[in-house]
Amino acid sequence: MSSRVVVISGGTRGIGLAIAEKHALSGDTVFSLCLSPEKYTKTHANIHVIKCDVRDFRTVTECIDQILLEVGRVDTLVNCAGIQQPPSEGLEHIDLEDWRNVLDTNLDGVFHLCKAVIPAMKRRREGVIINMASVAATDGYPMACAYATSKSALIGLTKSLAKELATYNVRVNAIMPSLTMTDAALGLPSTTLERLVNLVPLGRIALPEDIAGVEFFLSSADASYVTGELFRVAGGR
Repeated sequence: MSSRVVVISGGTRGIGLAIAEKHALSGDTVFSLCLSPEKYTKTHANIHVIKCDVRDFRTVTECIDQILLEVGRVDTLVNCAGIQQPPSEGLEHIDLEDWRNVLDTNLDGVFHLCKAVIPAMKRRREGVIINMASVAATDGYPMACAYATSKSALIGLTKSLAKELATYNVRVNAIMPSLTMTDAALGLPSTTLERLVNLVPLGRIALPEDIAGVEFFLSSADASYVTGELFRVAGGR
């Protein structure tokens, strides 16, 4: 398999970092977009970190233009940047700024990156876009309405964009992880983690590498006939 150019938002921690490292180890050239590059400890020579706020379309366009100027193409875009909403006691207690910030990052950020990358993919008549959704999109999470709403909208975007881009040989799919062992999960009380593990038929919380394996397949030639699909990665839950 020839080397690919992979752009990953949120690619310096958690699921995004696991995806970046898997691609880098396979020989792909990876550009990881994040807000704070100075916090990233370089793990592989093939991973290049670029400061980028996905909420700002002008900044996103400049980042993608920089990558295209440097390497000439983007084979795979992985939209992994995302945030949780601050804890609240219910929808009526969500701060308006918090609501907007979740949607700006989790939904608008994906729109910005897709809008910036798609013209180059169309010109080459080839490309893959992977959106990181969540089981919250279909299951619903109490006290997380903003997060669940942003991920539900991402599913609609994925399915619509897949049909829109199919004639250009650009595939679009979404991954729906359940709780994954990232910094957010590690910050939960041990009793909460134990309760959540007991809900999973496979008996454990997902690792970032579990999600990375699914993404690696979807972005490969082995999935060349797969588009517009949602891949639930939740241990049977």
